[in-house]
Amino acid sequence: MTNRFASMLAVTPRAIAVPAIGLALLAGSASAFLPGSTLAESTATDITGTPAADMCTVDGNHVPDAASSAGSVFTVDAANSSASYTVQEVLTGQGEATALGTTNALIGTILLDDSGNPIPCSVVYVDLRTLTTDEDRRDNQVQKVLETDTYPLGTFIVTGVEGLDGAVNDGQEHTFTIIGDLTVHGVTKQTTWDATVKIDGDSLTGKATTTITFGDFGMDAPVFGPVASIEDEFQLSIDLTATKG
Repeated sequence: MTNRFASMLAVTPRAIAVPAIGLALLAGSASAFLPGSTLAESTATDITGTPAADMCTVDGNHVPDAASSAGSVFTVDAANSSASYTVQEVLTGQGEATALGTTNALIGTILLDDSGNPIPCSVVYVDLRTLTTDEDRRDNQVQKVLETDTYPLGTFIVTGVEGLDGAVNDGQEHTFTIIGDLTVHGVTKQTTWDATVKIDGDSLTGKATTTITFGDFGMDAPVFGPVASIEDEFQLSIDLTATKG
């Protein structure tokens, strides 16, 4: 199926200069992005800031100041949003188990054009230091594997959608595929996410999930203590509520 964002870029120059889905997971509700992080320094200063989309490239075309001409801007409500990972473990003497790591340190925006169509250069910033599970030893190992001292942020930049026929209409739930570049551990890969989105007046709710592997991003599985092995493949999810403003 044709990438609708590619068509928008080819036909409507105005659609290029639009902002992005932005989620930034930061290390606490008032903390700053880490000094020394190139992404942090070029993107925002703290969790109350608005992420820029200066890094966005769609079909080889750089998209500067993507936040300048959206028809609708929805700001993520951190208190009612979360990001998570789910991975399968094998525990010594106990068998298989599921580990769930979550955070709700989010900021960002969701942008639509004047007709309610998704816009290219939606962006998600993730502060991986805030992810926690029910086991401190697992969390410490995850931080080591992610090397969050060096790579505190993960980033997802939306470059296209597929399977969405028409605009995101008020009061209707829409299911489609989001395509974009995910950067974790200093490695960038194209990923696809299964997404469900609904707009109800000035409120937007949605969920997106994708499956990746530790190996894709140059990492080993975070084995620790009682964990005999961990699946290389795991799921990422984002559940969000955003308010039009």
